[in-house]
Amino acid sequence: MSRISMANIAVMNVQYWHYSFDYFLDSMEECRLRNIELWTGAPHFYYDHFTSRSEQQHHINLLRDKIAARGMRVVMVTPEQLNYPVNLAGRELGYRQKSIDYLSLTCRSLSIGR
Repeated sequence: MSRISMANIAVMNVQYWHYSFDYFLDSMEECRLRNIELWTGAPHFYYDHFTSRSEQQHHINLLRDKIAARGMRVVMVTPEQLNYPVNLAGRELGYRQKSIDYLSLTCRSLSIGR
């Protein structure tokens, strides 16, 4: 059996929702963690806070650049689905489509799943 090392551990930013994303990254760096699980909720990222797709993309690019600049990588994306109006199981077509758009935009923009 192999040993677990810090390279096998990832921390999610949801625990830092009262702090800035930069503070979260600073904390991960201080703990020498390189893998993060990205929770896509406010205040770090939530697509409804932006007025256009280009504004969303710009913010995602900033997050991605901050992560890369620290030599970190996103190993998992956890979309917020509990406190916001996002639900993949929604029966209403518009509601479900908005949820799919939210998840697709985030994962595609962060180059997850490629």
